[in-house]
Amino acid sequence: MIVAEKQPLVGAEGLLGRRGGRSEAVPWHPGSMLRPRRLLLGLLALTGFVAPMDSIRAGGIGGLADVMLLASLGLLAFIVLATGNYRKLTSYGPVLLAATGMAFAGLIGTFFSVSPASSALNIARFTIAVCGMMIVFANAAENDRDVRLLMWSYVMGSSASALYGLVRPSPSGRPQGLSFHPNALGLTSVFALCLLCGLISVASLRVRVIGLALVAILGLGIVISGSRAALVAGAVGTLVFVVASRNQRLIRYGALAVVSAILALFLGLYALPETTAIDRLFTPSELTSQIDQERALVRDVAIQEIDAHPLTGSGFGNATAAHNLPLQALQAGGILGLAAFLFLVASILRPLIRRRRDRLVAGVLAMYCGYLATFFASNALWDRWLWFPIICGLALHATRSARATVGGGSRTQLSHPRRSSLTPI
Repeated sequence: MIVAEKQPLVGAEGLLGRRGGRSEAVPWHPGSMLRPRRLLLGLLALTGFVAPMDSIRAGGIGGLADVMLLASLGLLAFIVLATGNYRKLTSYGPVLLAATGMAFAGLIGTFFSVSPASSALNIARFTIAVCGMMIVFANAAENDRDVRLLMWSYVMGSSASALYGLVRPSPSGRPQGLSFHPNALGLTSVFALCLLCGLISVASLRVRVIGLALVAILGLGIVISGSRAALVAGAVGTLVFVVASRNQRLIRYGALAVVSAILALFLGLYALPETTAIDRLFTPSELTSQIDQERALVRDVAIQEIDAHPLTGSGFGNATAAHNLPLQALQAGGILGLAAFLFLVASILRPLIRRRRDRLVAGVLAMYCGYLATFFASNALWDRWLWFPIICGLALHATRSARATVGGGSRTQLSHPRRSSLTPI
């Protein structure tokens, strides 16, 4: 019988089981040398890289990030069936419960929706983007190094999208980069910028130099997107990170990147488009005012639907039209949907605030606070580019909780008949 060498799989045991404290070799099989957990981590990293590029479609299936995430879930199902090992979602429990509550409330509202098929499809998107991604994260990201890799993948994808918007200006005046909309370009640039602040604050000097260039690219991406919400989110996120991390050195690095970007504009190395986020925020044009009026009309329609079904809502069919997140939650799932949404926000904030002195976590906290600052102007609910960085923060909390448990000498039980302790990080 051919015996496989020891190598980690999903879970803590790897290919060697533990019975009574003794290692037991298991037979070799063709997939054992493929390192399924590393392949799962790689697929998840690719998902993070292409998540900000949601204009890239994969035929009629959906965005490329959707395909990558579905492939990750399929690979995870294969691993669980082949090995019987998977990680419990203990650290993700409150967020998972809140997201499930929102989906359930939306499902009830679907029975009162004018477009039940569209509502059911959007509920599936929300469930996969939140619950499905958390399940993959829990089984793929075992330690801080894995989570940092995933954070870097998102930062590089957002930077690539912003750089594309910088070098390929849009005829309409507002570049969208590789995103499906200029507002998405602005928000993904903000989210990546906040994550980048945390990453470069714990990186080597060489990585910090590269990070400064990315800071300038992402900062310009926010400005050229023309997104007022992104501009506000960036300001709030930066302030939150400075307060949470108390990193004076990073403030100097950030100031250097901003000065470099301004100098490049002054020297004519890059020309801003006619419509920028700063212009639209402080001196709105007639077109911007018209867009605001159209959104006000859509919000009136949402309020009418809420008046018609205040308890149940009217499903997820039109849940992103109002550009007002609490109003959208109430419209989609009624009172239960709004309560689940508020619980979802609180369950995300709680672990991030508890570990705010950790600079990596502070970056995710800054990103999420920036998102919260756009509550009454944004409509993102189930987009992969929104949830990927959020779940990175939850994964950091989970890995640190696991490390604290192992450090205390206790054992963590897998969802498997055998017991084993997690490997210290």
